[in-house]
Amino acid sequence: MRIIIENIDPNSMKPLGYTQLPSFSAEFSSPVVKAVARFVPASGNARGCSGESFDVEIDQERVSGLERVEHDSPSESVVALPEPGAFRIHGTVTSIVPIAEPPGNSVVTVLARGAAFTLSGGELAGKLLSLGERVAFTVHEVSLWDEAI
Repeated sequence: MRIIIENIDPNSMKPLGYTQLPSFSAEFSSPVVKAVARFVPASGNARGCSGESFDVEIDQERVSGLERVEHDSPSESVVALPEPGAFRIHGTVTSIVPIAEPPGNSVVTVLARGAAFTLSGGELAGKLLSLGERVAFTVHEVSLWDEAI
């Protein structure tokens, strides 16, 4: 997804991910949504990010409320919630990739207006989803990772 960093707080540095890369609280806009989330710049610092555009991958710390929805439900959407870094997603399952460990587990990609969300393990809440199925869920503590990393 392509975003524009509207404003970034250089004093909000928090390490994220397995490699503990620096992330910053950032206001961003995209064709999908305008909101606040953690941004992980490839440069490792916030300087020079405001006003710039970046291609990002989306990650989240937690998923809640995963449910199947009818195909005639409202169209795909990404809606910012009052909780910073939280979004309500209505999307379509576009990929299911089985993984070896633990047995029967898979990684599911849900697309919502061009924004891709990856769900696995406990995030799926034991649901076996199918390609093309419509789902809704809430993501919490979203981070946007500069694809140049």
